[in-house]
Amino acid sequence: MEKLEIMKSLDEIESLLRNYRGENLYTQQILNFENIILEMPSLSQEEDAHFRKLIDVCLSHLNMSRHILKSDDLAKLHFILGRLNFLLNNQEDARTHFNEAGRNGMNQVIVSYHTAMSYAADIGLGKEERKKLAVDSLQRVIDAAGPESRPGLEARAHITLMKKKSGCFIATAVYGSPAAEEVLVFRRFRDQVMLASRQGRKLVDLYYLISPRLASLISKYKWLQSITRWLLLDPILHLIRDRR
Repeated sequence: MEKLEIMKSLDEIESLLRNYRGENLYTQQILNFENIILEMPSLSQEEDAHFRKLIDVCLSHLNMSRHILKSDDLAKLHFILGRLNFLLNNQEDARTHFNEAGRNGMNQVIVSYHTAMSYAADIGLGKEERKKLAVDSLQRVIDAAGPESRPGLEARAHITLMKKKSGCFIATAVYGSPAAEEVLVFRRFRDQVMLASRQGRKLVDLYYLISPRLASLISKYKWLQSITRWLLLDPILHLIRDRR
């Protein structure tokens, strides 16, 4: 197979990944790593079969054409294989290909970021081990990109979420469940707004310092839950929703 045909095939697969479920899987925004740790999106039988076929195509390209592909082409091929295995939850294989992409010259920020995602999603590992390994990879993002760069800030936000257990303690105590709609609104605001700035991260750190004890007290008394809800949380929730 000619190199031009191989690269055209890879471009088509890359385009499919970019548009999978309306998401750009290559352009990573601030992601909630807790959600990745809790549950990976399930694939339909058709999606599963299709992605497995694409892996077979990529592996065929890899086995037949190593001698005609340059390092950057091999990096792209391994990265696509990493992304496909990630979606199929074959996380060990995903990390192997991300590592090979890095060895062939892919930006280490991208490699480390996707490696962190893979560790976070790896159900074959214990939850705390997943967090530790993901944090280690995110630290490599910070080291490579710089702490004040966009990738560095995003990586620091993820580390903050994982180290702080990512909980909205007071909101959970008031609304009764970490899955309550109101709690999810607060979490999205924290992840998308508060953690996007230095001042916001300092406020989040302060919140995690004082909120566990307050939440424990609030959860014991219905009247205190009602007061906190009507005088504090509901007005803040209204402001958050109005800003959309």
